[in-house]
Amino acid sequence: MNRLTRKGFTLVELLVVIAIIVALAALATPAILKQRKKMDMTQAISNSKQVYLEPRADSVHRQFLEPIARSVDRWWLHQIRGDFLRQRRQPRWQ
Repeated sequence: MNRLTRKGFTLVELLVVIAIIVALAALATPAILKQRKKMDMTQAISNSKQVYLEPRADSVHRQFLEPIARSVDRWWLHQIRGDFLRQRRQPRWQ
């Protein structure tokens, strides 16, 4: 068979391409893991903000402004609210 008419790749060429792909993957893996960690942290911060803001949004939706405890000595406000917020009330400013 004539050398000029052969088609395909040699084993050495395939091994070189595979080695390049493996090297690029090894370089990209730490960056991808770092971005994933940053994404998880951003999601956790967002979830924390939502947990903090949800009682206020719920009380505004029900047209009653519930005091939100900002310190540990007022934790009971969140525990006693129960059915009280389920009642429809007129806002105090009207």
